[in-house]
Amino acid sequence: MHGDLVSWFELQALVDGHNTEVIKVLWREIGVLASMRGRGERILAIAIGDMNGRGIFAVTDRRV
Repeated sequence: MHGDLVSWFELQALVDGHNTEVIKVLWREIGVLASMRGRGERILAIAIGDMNGRGIFAVTDRRV
């Protein structure tokens, strides 16, 4: 639960700060994540990360 709250506040800060460039990048990456998800694969957690620039990390019931 604590991790969910941290992620929530990070996303809220992006929106409150109106950082449109970061929001656009993350939105595209969320779309890619959705398209790569396997049939029946559940996303358990998503976090904002920093790997060669901005990005997201996801944990599913099958992979990280």
